[in-house]
Amino acid sequence: MGRTAMAAYDAGGTVLGVIPQFLTDIEEVLDVIEHRIVPDMRTRKQLMYEESDAFIVLPGGVGTLEEAIEILSWMRLHLHAKPMVFVDTDGYWAPLMQLLHHTIKTNFSPAWVEKHLLYENSPEAALSLIQSQWKNPPAKGEIQISRKLEQL
Repeated sequence: MGRTAMAAYDAGGTVLGVIPQFLTDIEEVLDVIEHRIVPDMRTRKQLMYEESDAFIVLPGGVGTLEEAIEILSWMRLHLHAKPMVFVDTDGYWAPLMQLLHHTIKTNFSPAWVEKHLLYENSPEAALSLIQSQWKNPPAKGEIQISRKLEQL
């Protein structure tokens, strides 16, 4: 997360770091970027959600997966309609997309969820997709998919 934050900062981006107190003993707090230290992971995720207009999910580990699934779940529960795009570098997210598609095929997720499974091959394409949709945000269930699942 630190490398991504610094790369965004170095490129002129606005960066907000949110770190739970217990991690400040384990990980470096980047003083050059705006940051907030919060009591726990739940507060961290809630604050990140509240501060975000959209989500770009880069390849990552268990924590990234958990946060992405929670945002998808909130969308499924109609708690938000913020765009969310997975950056599918080298097919990284293909297994997850196939599993999510499987939940739709087996009727454990409604068919409209498929329209919210957005993914692109690069961060630039993800930003472009979000910008095109955010100018005139669609209603819930109407976000257009950027690539077909069969292409994965």
